[in-house]
Amino acid sequence: MIDHKIIEDFVRNSNWIEGEFEEEGPIWENHLDIAYKIEEESVKRQKILHPSHIHAALMKNIVDMPGEYRNMQVYIGNRRDPQPAGPAIVNIAMNNWFDCLKTDIDHIHKNKEHAIFNVEDVAWQYHYWFEAIHPFIDGNGRTGRLILNNIRRSFGFSWMIVKGTPQDQNELIQEHREYYEAIRKWRKENSDLLSIKNFS
Repeated sequence: MIDHKIIEDFVRNSNWIEGEFEEEGPIWENHLDIAYKIEEESVKRQKILHPSHIHAALMKNIVDMPGEYRNMQVYIGNRRDPQPAGPAIVNIAMNNWFDCLKTDIDHIHKNKEHAIFNVEDVAWQYHYWFEAIHPFIDGNGRTGRLILNNIRRSFGFSWMIVKGTPQDQNELIQEHREYYEAIRKWRKENSDLLSIKNFS
């Protein structure tokens, strides 16, 4: 049975992280629709949706080319920190990301009792890696958190709700800050995965 409250709470907090507080309109409705789609595909078929499929549904009627990888550089956080993959390697980096994800998930499914990976760790690592690549112009955070839960739900784990900061707060709440810091730390420690030298 689908837990509607948990899915709505996930969407609400995921939007709050991005500074979106309205619970109506395309970004709310699209987000709910793809979250329910992920719930259905994960639980019934143990299926991992491609990030472009998730992004296309999430950002429909919001950006010009939903589901399309970016062809320009984007910058996040502190400019002195390692930045997302350059546009020349986004497609290659994402193909590598998805191939590795499928391999790791297949390993876990085939070796459930003796898998060398922990599902929850795998979900977070691929979420951080996706955010470090930042393949789309907009909507990466929400897409990434949907991916995180697509992986978790495909193995029967509950939805992970990363708490966002409510509109009435002047400063980011602690969990919101720690989430950003974890992504920043992963990006810094794994910057080689984002370098063109890794794909030349």
